[in-house]
Amino acid sequence: MSILQEPVVGSWYLNQTGKLMKVRMLLLSECSLSRVMIEYLDGSVHIVNIDAWNFLDLNVKRQAADG
Repeated sequence: MSILQEPVVGSWYLNQTGKLMKVRMLLLSECSLSRVMIEYLDGSVHIVNIDAWNFLDLNVKRQAADG
């Protein structure tokens, strides 16, 4: 069973395939969280809706090097 991780801007998360991602932005729709912008270490940026985010099995990564 996975634990839902709240997206926090600037926080790093590790997905089940071992990819490290950082939350860059939270997007709101009608004053509620609707999408999350994430960036992977390779620089690729993706926007996922909150339902997809909640489906991800993520672990919070306490520290990561920027750059």
